[in-house]
Amino acid sequence: MSAAMNAWPHVERLSAMPIARRIEGLRDMERTVSLDVFQERAEFSRGHDDSWSLSSSITDLFVDYPDGKTSRANRAKHADLDPAAPRGTTLHDRVMKCFKEVRSPSDALPATLGGHGSRTKADGLGFDASRISGLADSSHKMVDPVIEVLAFFGLRILPMRGAGIEVGRSGTSNRFAARQRCWHFDTSQQPQGQHMVWPAWRQSLDDPGVDALLDQWSRLIERSARGRRVSRAEMSRLGIHAGWQTRCYIKRGDERTVGFASARMDLDARP
Repeated sequence: MSAAMNAWPHVERLSAMPIARRIEGLRDMERTVSLDVFQERAEFSRGHDDSWSLSSSITDLFVDYPDGKTSRANRAKHADLDPAAPRGTTLHDRVMKCFKEVRSPSDALPATLGGHGSRTKADGLGFDASRISGLADSSHKMVDPVIEVLAFFGLRILPMRGAGIEVGRSGTSNRFAARQRCWHFDTSQQPQGQHMVWPAWRQSLDDPGVDALLDQWSRLIERSARGRRVSRAEMSRLGIHAGWQTRCYIKRGDERTVGFASARMDLDARP
């Protein structure tokens, strides 16, 4: 609990993040990010404590020509964990909204981590899957803002990458060409083939330690995808005590709901 309380951000920190819509002296960063604006923000964020918020949101390693017109400005590629929202709302807009809903962190964090946190009317960031209702349910979306904010800071260990400067066209480009770390794609399970597999570990690690651990984890998961069993003994040697699989919510019809849900993996079972 003390670790969560110490990690809870201040409004000044959130307001100054590289992904903020407005930063003095820089061009606004809207939902659609041109490569020029991305470059400007990348230069600004060098040495910034929260530079990860930019690299975990978008990448310039996948160039998308809007509507297939190469004469128009190229735009950066958004991560899957930076889902679109109505009216051009940005990831930073949603983070700030959730943060402001937590008026007393000393009360809200223990309640949420104890399993009885308060919920508020909001779209959130997509991490709280329980906000998703049935097609016949007209109730308002309700999220736990503490879950949303803490999950957002978890993006620090999940940079957005591509395999180089890949050029595509909206609607026809390979949406799996650029992805965040730990995402995998199984063509045998379409349309639910895209999923993120991530571990939970015991030891306290710094950023390079987490980076090394996730490298080892990814190799084991790739081996598992080829049909080889990953045992608990192998996980234990890395300090990993559980694995989780996160899948995207599948849209139906014209709905705009975006979300993610996770289930614990059976580490001793073959895929």
